[in-house]
Amino acid sequence: MPPMTLQGAIIRAGKMNKTVTMAVAKNVYLPKLQKTVTKHTKYLIHDEKNQLLVGDNVVAQACPPLSARKRFTFLELVGGTEAGAARRLKSQQLLGAEERERVRIEGIVKAERQAVAAQTSSRQASSTAARAKRREEHLARKAERKKNAAAAAAAASSSSTASSSSPTQ
Repeated sequence: MPPMTLQGAIIRAGKMNKTVTMAVAKNVYLPKLQKTVTKHTKYLIHDEKNQLLVGDNVVAQACPPLSARKRFTFLELVGGTEAGAARRLKSQQLLGAEERERVRIEGIVKAERQAVAAQTSSRQASSTAARAKRREEHLARKAERKKNAAAAAAAASSSSTASSSSPTQ
């Protein structure tokens, strides 16, 4: 049996690292009202590359639990990037000026974080190499001290045996 898949729209992205919230619409018939109503269920979706944005239509696939509430991974984008861009543009037009500014600033912050992460990873690689070199030098000094201590102990023991073997008067 193939894994369960869900199709829905991304309603929240960028709040959590590698996680987006997807809303899945389901039509439910209410007999008391004698009409069909659309109900929405929210799911947390794992987005490994942090590529999904609000308004994207996606297909998610069930997976083993990744966290307390995250049970689905991103499978594919439905409608392509152009459709997602059109939806984002429409949603931004509906947003107020403050919300548009907040979204713009979030984009800038996200780009800066990615740049800092790239710099940090290169810095960490160079610092790891420097740390390894310092460790190697430390071990060499430690071995030399151990060798000197052993030589000093041998010299002390040989001088004590030499003095004890000499006749006493």
